[in-house]
Amino acid sequence: MAGQSRRCARSQLGGVLQPTHNFILEYANKQTRKAILPLLAGAAKLESASTREAVEFAALNFDFHPQAIRQWMKAKPASAIGKTLTVSHCGSACSSAWFPPEALAALDGLLQPTGELFQFTPSVFIGATAQGQTGHRHSRELL
Repeated sequence: MAGQSRRCARSQLGGVLQPTHNFILEYANKQTRKAILPLLAGAAKLESASTREAVEFAALNFDFHPQAIRQWMKAKPASAIGKTLTVSHCGSACSSAWFPPEALAALDGLLQPTGELFQFTPSVFIGATAQGQTGHRHSRELL
């Protein structure tokens, strides 16, 4: 069932990426700080966060490798990947107990553009457009 669900989701990308359409995908990232820190400490197996296979953590809920998502999106004909933003940089229980939510939200907003360089947060947004698009803003401007 899990493999079939992943294939179905990937097959839908082609139908969404059409001329004059912008596409913004939000996905759960399997390469979070929580997943990588135990790897660096030797407490977890490397394959869990480093493989490009999606991990089903609950029924029909998957964590995806950022490079796998980019690869799937690039594989669609005439698609151009736009901006990548990461969110939930400050999502730990400790930080929300020590700092006001407004300050954490502002800090998260400042850190979102780092998604262009690396993705270590639980949630990632990636934009795409059909190449040759006319009349609409590109996803780079939408995010």
